[in-house]
Amino acid sequence: RASTLAQLLSAEEKPKEFRVPQCLGYFDGREYNQQHGQPIVPRKFGFVYAMPDTIPPGSRPRSLRQLLGDATVSKPDIGDRVAMARALATSLLYLHTVEWFGKSLRSDNVIFFTIDASHGEEIDYANPIHSGFDCVERMESIEEKYHTEAPCNDVHAQLYLHPETSKDSKEPYRKSFDIYSLGVVFVELAFWMPIEDVLAKYDKMHFKKANPTWDETDPKQRPRPLTIFDVQYAVSRPSQIKAIRSKLLHQDLVAGIGSEMGRMFKDLTWTCLKGGEELNLKPDDDEALPSVGAKVSGAYWEKVVRQLEEIRV
Repeated sequence: RASTLAQLLSAEEKPKEFRVPQCLGYFDGREYNQQHGQPIVPRKFGFVYAMPDTIPPGSRPRSLRQLLGDATVSKPDIGDRVAMARALATSLLYLHTVEWFGKSLRSDNVIFFTIDASHGEEIDYANPIHSGFDCVERMESIEEKYHTEAPCNDVHAQLYLHPETSKDSKEPYRKSFDIYSLGVVFVELAFWMPIEDVLAKYDKMHFKKANPTWDETDPKQRPRPLTIFDVQYAVSRPSQIKAIRSKLLHQDLVAGIGSEMGRMFKDLTWTCLKGGEELNLKPDDDEALPSVGAKVSGAYWEKVVRQLEEIRV
């Protein structure tokens, strides 16, 4: 799998919309650790990439997640955030077109290059790079039924996974699960904060509605554990992770996306998170079937990618 992926990422004719770095090769992480006297880890490959030709000397890579958590970085204007979303949506479309699942689409796998300017740090938001191919996997034939490996089990990665991709789930991986993860990133772009902070913000809002006299600064009024989303609690409690999707689809949070980004962005984010009939799927549809997979891709293009292209700010 690593060799096949390296060939895909190193192809010279990749369209720029693919948004993936030029791969120079890969190495076996276990062999590297053996040679350098480090603990032996489960089999894992590392990929080596070339610096994009368009990046000025002295540029530094920073992930979207780092930018979201950096209080010194101002929230980009709506146009920049829409441009980011458009680039990421198109990148996923191309990945699915060449029959690969992303399985690791999250904000720490979206990379920007920054440069120092006289007025501060400059970031080219319209040109993100889609990295983090540690979990990417090729779509198999219909006979395989897409029984792929479980997605990555990184603490923060779990926040972006569709609830049906849990370790104990028997469900095969699908395109719509990647689209869901993209929707979670869209929520982060809308509010310009990490997803766990968005969830905590709306939990506090709902708790305040139910308890109007609540004073957040008063330790004696501290809510019971798990009332307000806390990532450290949640990752060890599968029920909390599975509940994330329903929280993201709550009418108050969805309305907040609209207030931040406008109706069109709100609607296409809803499509990503909701899936199912929003992607023209029927309850008994099997996404492993090529005809159904094509239907999902068509709906994704029409309701997400194309809508992002039509947003004018």
